[in-house]
Amino acid sequence: MLHELDPEGVAVPLVLSGVTDARFFSRLGIQTYGFIPLKLPDDFNFIRTIHAADERVPVEALGFGMQAIFKAMQRFQ
Repeated sequence: MLHELDPEGVAVPLVLSGVTDARFFSRLGIQTYGFIPLKLPDDFNFIRTIHAADERVPVEALGFGMQAIFKAMQRFQ
């Protein structure tokens, strides 16, 4: 699915320390997974900006992610 949106792209798994709101769902027995499809520019330092005081991603990256999540939802409905 990601390959359809970016044929040259390579999906990279990433593990971040910290917590998410998913912990509340797990208490209810709901399994959650993180999926953050962002197409970031080569010069963007994601690790330095995630959860920082000035946390941000480029608007184009969000647009790509929105398309990827929408495609995933269409396939698994």
